[in-house]
Amino acid sequence: MMTTALALLLFSNQFFGQKKSIKDCLISYLDSTSGKVLMGYKSLKGEIIIKAKYLNGSGPLCEMAFVINSEYELVGIDRNDSILLKPYIYDNGPDYEQEGLFKNKKMKRKITYGLLTILLLGGLCFGLNSVFGLFTDFNSWTAGQDIENGKIQIVEIGEMPLNFEEKQKLASSYGFNFYLFGCNVSTATLNGTEYYNKKMIHHLEIKYGLAWWTKFQSQLDSIDNSDKVPTQKPLEDFF
Repeated sequence: MMTTALALLLFSNQFFGQKKSIKDCLISYLDSTSGKVLMGYKSLKGEIIIKAKYLNGSGPLCEMAFVINSEYELVGIDRNDSILLKPYIYDNGPDYEQEGLFKNKKMKRKITYGLLTILLLGGLCFGLNSVFGLFTDFNSWTAGQDIENGKIQIVEIGEMPLNFEEKQKLASSYGFNFYLFGCNVSTATLNGTEYYNKKMIHHLEIKYGLAWWTKFQSQLDSIDNSDKVPTQKPLEDFF
């Protein structure tokens, strides 16, 4: 670990290049008053900016320098002695030293903002799907696509209605079909189907008139009612 750390200290300038002029940088100095030889940084005028507390480090410090702290971690610091880069380990090893050994603190903020954005968009998509069935098979958008493709149908959720064959024939006479979807559906599918059928009915009313759907419902009721009317038995059944 120390060998890798020292190697990175030597090549830190190559990887992270110092952009500022040397006169704007800090230079390293050593102090052994504590009984240990520690390193810090001072200005070119000799003013101590970062007190001696590091076991080793690179220099000069312009935008960033690598130092080894008391916990033997190799970190990147700025002129304010704030940590910019902190060590971490890839499971399968780094591709490059600066990618595998360090993680920029700014990246943490980017990841945090990214996660918040994902959560926000995810919540928005969930809400749209729940209310409008945006990601289901039947919604206002898929209704428009089916109408363009000449696939006109009304989706029926639930068990097969009574006299379904006769009702299907009636629907076919108006150029559409009933589509039976079943009973076990989600709230999103239920809501999406409602918007799907509204668009289909609107399309049919443009074709047959605004009062068409009411008339059609009455015709469906007539089919059910005719099935309930008792028929008179032939006279021979009584003898």
